Amino acid sequence: MCVNAVTLSCITAPLVSTAAVKSGETQEEDLSTEETFVENRPDGVSRRLIPPARMMSTESANSFTLIGEASDGGTMENLSRRLKTMSFCYRRCLEILEKMNEDDKEKLEAKLKELAEDEERLIQELEEVERSREQVAQNIEKVRQEAERLEQEEAQYQKEYSEFKRQQLELDDELKSVDNQMRYAQLQLDKLKKTNVFNATFHIWHSGQFGTINNFRLGRLPSVPVEWNEINAAWGQTVLLLHALANKMGLEFQRYRLVPFGNHSYLESLTDKSKVTLS
Repeated sequence: MCVNAVTLSCITAPLVSTAAVKSGETQEEDLSTEETFVENRPDGVSRRLIPPARMMSTESANSFTLIGEASDGGTMENLSRRLKTMSFCYRRCLEILEKMNEDDKEKLEAKLKELAEDEERLIQELEEVERSREQVAQNIEKVRQEAERLEQEEAQYQKEYSEFKRQQLELDDELKSVDNQMRYAQLQLDKLKKTNVFNATFHIWHSGQFGTINNFRLGRLPSVPVEWNEINAAWGQTVLLLHALANKMGLEFQRYRLVPFGNHSYLESLTDKSKVTLS
């Protein structure tokens, strides 16, 4: 904002006089080119601008006498108006300056208020971001702890799984072994079921002119003298076979009881308990 031209001229205008210029008065030759300038303002006051050279002349001194015979009171009135005008201009300047200060102050206050609001808003946003950051940090910490817990559980599960897998492999090996044993036992059982126990235990055959039981010859000839120990062993095997068949079939002898005793087997009488040797 700037001071307007009227106010500025009020402040800077020189002192003027309304004294009438006497007709026919002459000035010195060197001052003839300088003239006064009368200015009429809207406030009704007529202002006359006096050149500086004329103000220093005798005429100027006589024309601007404030107190004396030539004064008719007009100069005092003009001076009073001048003072009032200057007072008005001064007040106007103060008002303009005050208005300028108030406008600037209002603008600054408005700007300051706007900046304060922006600051408050930014602070709130910063606080919100900080709360969000803290929440995110807490969530990250929770996720990290959960991840650590899951890793520990995974390691524990992996350890348990490895142990169970080892046990399973061992059990599978044992199961396969048992299956193999079962198959072998079943094969043996089937084989035994098809096998005659007496034929497998007592092999009866012949050797030349002699019958044999488990390769022991029963009897002798003059031309083939078989040892008596072999013959007794053959008789012992015969008694054992006959005794086993009797027990299996449930036979009971009426007179004698078979006593298998290897190559010393014998018959025992049921009446008098006497012994009958087989050799």
